Amino acid sequence: MSFEEALKNLVSPSARERLEACEELGKLGDPRAVEPLIERLGDRDEYVRRAACYALGKIGDKRAVEPLIERLGDWHGTVCRAASDALVTIGFPAVEPLIERLGDKRRIVRRAACEALGKIGDKRAVEPLIERLGDRDEYVRRAACEALGKIGDARAVEPLIGRLGDEDEDVRCAACEALGKIGDKRAVEPLIERLGDEYWIVRHAACKALEKLGEGRLARAVRGALEGKEEALRELAKLSAEGDTRAVVPLIERLGDRDRTVRRAASDALVTIGFPAVEPLIERLGDEDRSVRSAACYALGKIGDKRAVEPLIERLGDEDEAVRRAACKALEKLGEGRLARAVMGALDGEEEALNELAELSAEGDIRAVEPLIERLGDRDEAVRRAACEALIAIGFPAVEPLIERLGDEDEDVCCAVSDPLVAVANLTLEPLIERLWDRDKEIRRGACEALGKIGDTRAVEPLIESLGDKYWGIRCAACEALGKIGDKRAVEPLIERLRDEYWIVRHAACEALGRIGDKRAVEPLIKRLRDWNEDVRRAACEALEKLGWKPQEKG
Repeated sequence: MSFEEALKNLVSPSARERLEACEELGKLGDPRAVEPLIERLGDRDEYVRRAACYALGKIGDKRAVEPLIERLGDWHGTVCRAASDALVTIGFPAVEPLIERLGDKRRIVRRAACEALGKIGDKRAVEPLIERLGDRDEYVRRAACEALGKIGDARAVEPLIGRLGDEDEDVRCAACEALGKIGDKRAVEPLIERLGDEYWIVRHAACKALEKLGEGRLARAVRGALEGKEEALRELAKLSAEGDTRAVVPLIERLGDRDRTVRRAASDALVTIGFPAVEPLIERLGDEDRSVRSAACYALGKIGDKRAVEPLIERLGDEDEAVRRAACKALEKLGEGRLARAVMGALDGEEEALNELAELSAEGDIRAVEPLIERLGDRDEAVRRAACEALIAIGFPAVEPLIERLGDEDEDVCCAVSDPLVAVANLTLEPLIERLWDRDKEIRRGACEALGKIGDTRAVEPLIESLGDKYWGIRCAACEALGKIGDKRAVEPLIERLRDEYWIVRHAACEALGRIGDKRAVEPLIKRLRDWNEDVRRAACEALEKLGWKPQEKG
């Protein structure tokens, strides 16, 4: 087909003839065909548009750059790809226009521009591509990573390292691959961390990148260990013996894997590493993921390092029963089975376990106190009750820790600690009275409440002092406590609180005076019937009824 015939067929009614004409003009490479081919980029048939893109790429004329860039946003994917390939073939003249389109409002154009610039490989694109690493669209971020990897400029290393933590796993993969291609040693440690990624495809990409960076031995050992390969475990043991413990961090990350076999493989690998894994494992005993806590208990028990004893005892008070049992098994392996079994048995309501805790307490071993206090806030009422009984069995050594928890952030624990304190009232009265002047206002309030429940009149004078506390919550708690104790020494001080600036304190004072039942409170309570607060008025009325007062009827 001659050049003239091809030009004529470009406007043929037949899509097939237009397509063949585009292909022929591309082969001929005559610059005169550029403008007519540009016209065909808007053809209604996608195959013709694609053929026009390839033809313009072969001719390589810079006039085609802008029209081809427009086709990067074509609704048909094969046309987009053809336009990108054509721009790559044109090369140098396309770089600046493509860089401009990195900020296009259409994500498909931004992505295609990244891909084309990566294939062209011009270093002018490095900084603009680095900016695209922060694009709101994950496909653009991934394309930018891939492009920077192909260009291979060291300026991209730190920004790419930043993308290793991207929320999208495909972007993390692309960042790994790009860093492997660039080959800069700064990427080694961050890539080792990615060996513990939650997605196996990212772990695989990190492994491949580390192999290119000369860290294949470590990478293959971690990857193989997570796949349960025995030879990989042996390799990890050798690396640990040689002082290379970098596998610990990524392996610990996988203790919380969704796949149980991966979790177990990670635990076994950490056990193989041994001593260097202990401290990181201890840190994970407090992880928010119960699977991680359980796996850490399991591994620490297997390793058998005594540093884990105290942290594992704390886990006996874990909110999750499976974690508590894992901690118990680990402690048995560490020679602390007696204590662990006593705590677990007590929480299960076993009478012999309570006796064992009492014996341990008498011997001076009070390490069970803290984990038991933790379970005072358990969601299961039976566990809360069992923890309370266990603390009562321990007795005096539990008093101070219980009092400390009166200021606990967990309201359920705050409420629950008073029960064992009341149960051993003869042991707790003096320490509680002392805490009425504690620096922590929550402990002061909790002490007031506990003393009210105990009901010992020796607390009356100290509680009267608490009526003057600067915090309204403590004044309110002191009123309630004095009302429960019912000692008449509190009447006059409570009458003074009827004028408190806070209505809730006045309300508590009314109720307390009603409980005590002293006639001296009648006139002051009558005045409270005109209080601006409806709740105070109601409380004053109820208190007066308890005192036998009735309003006089008008004659």
